[in-house]
Amino acid sequence: MSRSIGVFACMLGVANLAIILIAKGKLPVPTRQLFLRIMLWSLPLAAVGGVLAVFTQSRSLAERVVWTGITTAIACALLMPVGTLVDRRETRSTGLFGMSAVLTEFFLAILLLWDVPQLLVWARLEEEIALTMILVFVVFVFGFCSLLLSGRSYGLWAGRIGVVFSLASFVAWMISVWIPSNSSYGPVRDEWMETGFALLVWGVLAGLCLIGTRSERPRRWRYVGIAAGTVSCCMWLIDIWVGAGSELGYIVFYGLLSLATILAHANICVRAAMAPDHVWVRTCTLVAAAFTAIMIELSVIFEGRAAMVGYIGMIERCAAAGGIVAGCGTLAIVVFARFDRRVDYQPATTDLSCISIVCPRCNKKQQIGVGKSVCVSCQLRISIRLEEPRCPTCEYLLFGLTSDRCPECGTPIAQDSSPSTAS
Repeated sequence: MSRSIGVFACMLGVANLAIILIAKGKLPVPTRQLFLRIMLWSLPLAAVGGVLAVFTQSRSLAERVVWTGITTAIACALLMPVGTLVDRRETRSTGLFGMSAVLTEFFLAILLLWDVPQLLVWARLEEEIALTMILVFVVFVFGFCSLLLSGRSYGLWAGRIGVVFSLASFVAWMISVWIPSNSSYGPVRDEWMETGFALLVWGVLAGLCLIGTRSERPRRWRYVGIAAGTVSCCMWLIDIWVGAGSELGYIVFYGLLSLATILAHANICVRAAMAPDHVWVRTCTLVAAAFTAIMIELSVIFEGRAAMVGYIGMIERCAAAGGIVAGCGTLAIVVFARFDRRVDYQPATTDLSCISIVCPRCNKKQQIGVGKSVCVSCQLRISIRLEEPRCPTCEYLLFGLTSDRCPECGTPIAQDSSPSTAS
């Protein structure tokens, strides 16, 4: 088992190093052209394999060839959009992370398709590799979103927390997956797997509560959510490794976890920029979410009590109904937030590359181009620059803004803020 882990780690390390070198421009072939060539060559490979599968009896080999070509094409199709993030300095780390994750999934799929573990280390590791692929995908989704958040001022701390806890959960999961079941550490595989989920839940709740801490007015109640999530997840970890739980601790754990979830959900909902006529949707959604949490907590409290057996079913139905309303309301908030979003400014049909001015020296009315020009009459040097008012965080156009916040990301807009250059 140790030999197999070493072989796979070396293969993935070399592959990821090649991707990083390509992304940083150390290799001569441009990244997107390389991926496009691999994709184009993989399609004929899949076609040839399909023909062999039809006209030959060796269907096992032909099917592997077909799935190899399809897997290669899918990997390249994913790498091309992710690779575009590498072109910009602010998203380069996010792009490299995404490329490494896609490449890791590709090599794990190749190992499964061609039974490489059995050929190299004489062991069947299909279950371990398949489970690793699933967990890599989960970590990729949360890690990728966290890195994107960390590049925004309103999500800096949320993104950092998400990255740290995503990596911590991944390490715990890999320990669980690759610990030999027949070793002295085999009995703790389930504990490590559950620890990974606890760390991921902890990171998600803390990250959602931290969104907007730097760019908005302070909301002290979200720090209550961080504290509740931290205590509940610590109780979860203690129960995993110590197991000294009690009925009261069980109730407190669910109460704190529900409180952290409600506040994290509320922190996201209140950030949505909505028209005054649609604010009632957000209010109803938050009330439904709180009602759901209360019903869940009541079901936990009354569980196992003979006197409340007849009421538990009704409480659970109320919790389910509240959850449905809260889920639909959350989707409605997203729809209304996009519907109420200000439409980007449409440029006028006239040419904005020149403007009409009156020379301050000779009073000659004339049209001059944007940039450096001279008066056609007195040769006065004139420099013209056109600028658009934009949000300093998300670059959203702010023409005709009537509030003091960006309608897209909620960033406070100072009256004397400098807009970005338009031309």
